[in-house]
Amino acid sequence: EWLEMTGKGKLAAFSCIGVGTTFMVSKGYSMKKPYCFSVIELEEGPMISGQLIGVDESNPDTISIGTPVKVSFIETELTGETRVDLGFEPI
Repeated sequence: EWLEMTGKGKLAAFSCIGVGTTFMVSKGYSMKKPYCFSVIELEEGPMISGQLIGVDESNPDTISIGTPVKVSFIETELTGETRVDLGFEPI
């Protein structure tokens, strides 16, 4: 059965990454511009992973476990095609 979720939750874990995948490097991420990957505990209970945006990736000490977040879909256009990835940002 399909269950629609609110898209809200809290930050359960994260890692800031400076040496990323080929895809993330193509988006401009590097040692000088890291990105954060997160695990989110949704309000409904399940846990899901996605990119954490809207935070200071260069200063992970400013990111707190338990921070309330909401879903944010990340659209990237590469080679004429649009790709949509799951992300989360602080509320």
